[in-house]
Amino acid sequence: MEQQKNSSSKMKMTRTTSNRFISVLLIFYYLIKNFLLLFIPIRLLKQPKNIHDKLILITGGGNGIGQLMTLKLLKLGAKVIVWDIDPLALDRTRKLAKGYDKKLFCYQIDLCQKDMIKKMAKQIENDLGNGTRVDILINNAGIVVGKNILDLSDDEIQRTMMVNTISHFFTIRTFLPGMIEQKSGHIVTISSVAGDIGAGSLTDYCTSKFAATGLTESLEFELAKANLDKQIKISVVKPWVITTGMFDGLDSGIFPPLKPETVAEKIVEGILFEQSVIVIPWYFKFIINLEDIYSSDLNVCYEAVRRLKNCVIGSNRLKGLVLEQNVSERLVQLMNPQTTNEQISCEAILAITSLAKGTEQHLKMIIDSGAVPQLLRNTYLEKFELIEASLRGLRTIFKSRLAPIDLIYQTDNITPATSNPSSSSSSSVDNQQQSPSSSSSKTVDTQKFQNPNSILSHLFTLARRNISPSNYVVKECIANILASSCQSTEHQNIMKDLGAIQIIASYLHPNNRNAYQVKLAALNWLAQLCFENEPVSLLVADEIYSNQSLLDMLFDLMNALNTYEMQFFAAKCMTYIYRSQAMDSQDKRLLYRCLPTLIYLCKKDKESSIRAQAAEELAYLIDVDVSLQKTASICDHLINSLADMLRQSSNLYFANNSRITIGSSTAGDNSRKSSIASDNLTTMATMLIDEPMDTTILTSASPLPSSSSLPICQVVNTMSSSSTSTITTGENNNGETTTANNNNNVKNELRQAAFKVFASLGANDEDIRKRIIETENLMDEVMNGLEDSNLKVKLAALRCLHSLSRSVQQLRTMFQDHAVWLPLRTLLQSPTYEIIMLASSVLCNLLLEFSPSKQHFLDRFAIELLCDLTKRDDVQLRLNGAWALMNMAYQADEDLKTQILNRLGTDQIFRLLSDSDVNILMKTLGLLRNLLSTKPHIDLIMQQHGKQIMQAVILILEGEHPWEVKEQALCILVNIADGNKAKEFIMSNEDVLNKLISYLLNSNVNLQKSAVFCIINLVWHENENSAIRQEKLIELSVPKILQQLLQQTQISQMNSSQHASLYGKVKTALDEFNHFNNINNK
Repeated sequence: MEQQKNSSSKMKMTRTTSNRFISVLLIFYYLIKNFLLLFIPIRLLKQPKNIHDKLILITGGGNGIGQLMTLKLLKLGAKVIVWDIDPLALDRTRKLAKGYDKKLFCYQIDLCQKDMIKKMAKQIENDLGNGTRVDILINNAGIVVGKNILDLSDDEIQRTMMVNTISHFFTIRTFLPGMIEQKSGHIVTISSVAGDIGAGSLTDYCTSKFAATGLTESLEFELAKANLDKQIKISVVKPWVITTGMFDGLDSGIFPPLKPETVAEKIVEGILFEQSVIVIPWYFKFIINLEDIYSSDLNVCYEAVRRLKNCVIGSNRLKGLVLEQNVSERLVQLMNPQTTNEQISCEAILAITSLAKGTEQHLKMIIDSGAVPQLLRNTYLEKFELIEASLRGLRTIFKSRLAPIDLIYQTDNITPATSNPSSSSSSSVDNQQQSPSSSSSKTVDTQKFQNPNSILSHLFTLARRNISPSNYVVKECIANILASSCQSTEHQNIMKDLGAIQIIASYLHPNNRNAYQVKLAALNWLAQLCFENEPVSLLVADEIYSNQSLLDMLFDLMNALNTYEMQFFAAKCMTYIYRSQAMDSQDKRLLYRCLPTLIYLCKKDKESSIRAQAAEELAYLIDVDVSLQKTASICDHLINSLADMLRQSSNLYFANNSRITIGSSTAGDNSRKSSIASDNLTTMATMLIDEPMDTTILTSASPLPSSSSLPICQVVNTMSSSSTSTITTGENNNGETTTANNNNNVKNELRQAAFKVFASLGANDEDIRKRIIETENLMDEVMNGLEDSNLKVKLAALRCLHSLSRSVQQLRTMFQDHAVWLPLRTLLQSPTYEIIMLASSVLCNLLLEFSPSKQHFLDRFAIELLCDLTKRDDVQLRLNGAWALMNMAYQADEDLKTQILNRLGTDQIFRLLSDSDVNILMKTLGLLRNLLSTKPHIDLIMQQHGKQIMQAVILILEGEHPWEVKEQALCILVNIADGNKAKEFIMSNEDVLNKLISYLLNSNVNLQKSAVFCIINLVWHENENSAIRQEKLIELSVPKILQQLLQQTQISQMNSSQHASLYGKVKTALDEFNHFNNINNK
């Protein structure tokens, strides 16, 4: 038996070796074949067509490959019409084509205007003779913007689509009829590889090229259906990146950019030989042969899956090409060991894991193929290798915001299935894939998760087991998966009930000697559990495991002997526990270990990425506590460290958004408080744990965006034994994410975090604000930040400015010197809510009466903008609008006040006075007070809007409002009573007079004072017709009421300053009435 087994094993090994050898031979065959084709001119295989005296029209022929094609075609004897929008480019082309003047015809044209296309076609007939037909149409014109989709303007999107795609419709519709009539023609579309493969920061360009390719292919079908395909040829050209200047700053990755001369030569050659598809360079045509993964021969299938896995490692482009062949469903099928064997299943899992490391689009395809349910099923298997590989795959997928986290909370039994998971629509798991955020909106009975058949309970069981000597991989993966799945308060509570706190404590306890990466993953999980969850954080604070509290474990992990990563994650956990109100700000562990640790990690001798993240958490730690802010400000030269972070980021040699990586993606960031985009502390792997490959590789973790309000998660990888880690970002070994892009990310993270800490430090204390502003070049950095193209940096700089704008002294000096109003005016027009909210808050401070910056906002533009803010749905924006208008109206001239009232309108004032938010109500009343602040202004405004203003005041006085609101309304009456003619609006309104009298008898001293003050202004003897008003008030028994009030306050005024003030005002009012009586007696 043993000999038979050995013989069988040797035969199997021989077959495997043989298959590998055949595979290698096939690869070399195709490589050599295509390599030889490079040196065999296509003209030796086929006769080129004659284009002598043929009329060729090239759009965009004034520059780049269009110009080069023009020159080559002229040399071949063709007549060439060049269309271009740039007259200078046309002139350059004429000069380069010297000697071909009679065959070159140049026209300036804007392809965005379809009428101009028709007009130019007629012009060609006029210039070249009636009946002139274009023989070859080359739609070459194209533009590139190179921005992220949110940064593109509407005009840029429309222009890209118009030039790159829509114009093709017009040119084809214009010249195709002539080709049909003469029964010959050739239409050439210059598309791009980007017409088949999407690329970041090229959304508009890729979309247009996808469309242009689709247009060409559809046109080819139409011509074939009409039996015209033999007469009219169609070609589509798909070049890689070309060094024409259009793609300056773009990173072409492992494939070098093409020279324009080479591309132009290949296109002309393709036209001459009527190639339907011209791909440049040739090797882009060859997609990995994937047919073998469908083979029934298990050895062939195994080798095919293994080749696929190794080929796609590190290349998003190849991942995309593979996934476009719809192989993901086959791989999911192969992951089930009951349909193949364990070897193939393991390789299929590793392949899926590698493919999942591509773009979000790639990951979505993986998820849609049913990979997650099958990976979860595999965790129920007995074979440890399959469990481990499946958990690695799940960890990779659950990094993404696209991860179907609801599957983790599936309570039905999903033991391994024998059917194809990708096609099993009856599976309870397959049918319940929802958006990650949907689970947080449900009310779930946490008891059902105690069921051992539930997925979550199963993962918790695995987390507790020691099933292999290398069990640390299982622990690390599960901790990271569960951290990623913890995206709501409900999730936190479910995991708490299943014993997450105890498991984490066991992972972190020093006696258990867990692997380093397990501790990092446990800290990551703990942070997710505690974020803004007081009950869970209180349990964590009370947790004791093996005679040591969990808080003390965190304290020890922040020891300087541990690596910076370990210190950081431990400090992050304690920060979240404190911010969840489970620790006191004076707790020695927080004050003497957590705070100093984060400050220490901000120092300039640390890696940039860890500095940025430490600063991010530091800002969150001290944001709400004045004592922590003061302690931090004097601790370990923090302000200097933050200033150095800004200087370091400014010295990095690159510009924002200056480089683009084709095929790469940045995971979205839905973290709490819009934190650093790549919230990842990553390390060099010394073990095969991330990217599956046949040899050990270096890896880096990626950010784990959350779809809820919880903090961004991070999958923590293994790291070397060195205490100093290497921090990297992006994908691994092929260089797709360049050093420049990494630097750009680090720069943004440094700036964003430094601004946030400055904002938190200066939130409450004037002395700290003074020290911050006096930091060398800080205001210059803030000003640069306000104009940064990165939204998060801009927001952080704006928060910093908002915090510093609370300083009265700095509003008078530093803000004026740096002209902060210039970028602020631009930011107030931003489409981003957070930007407008913060900018309008800063504006409220800049409009204070002692701020010199106020004068720069006293214009129609600012008034219209602020009035529009008061109409927003968001409460904070309405408040800021009313607040800023109130400050603007203070001591303003008559013209400005009139503009405010006319632009705001009385209807909007009534809406604001009916607002449910009392702060908006108070600021609107404050605005009316400031508008009615001097006699001439009072009379003019009341003459124009008096009726509506009086209605608004009555509305407030009769409503159910706090006394502070009614006091503001009475103060408006005080101001109206101070006018010359405006007084009559009160005297002629019985309701208002009765309200005034009632408030004289009110129990609230402040309301009584305001009512008395109004009476004083009405009866002041120096004002015209005061006697008439006094007579009317006497008829209403006002003096008697005042006399009673005087007697009531005479005693109480001895013990209360408020009553003393009221007593004085009542005496003044009575003196005015006595003055009137004395005159009458005389």
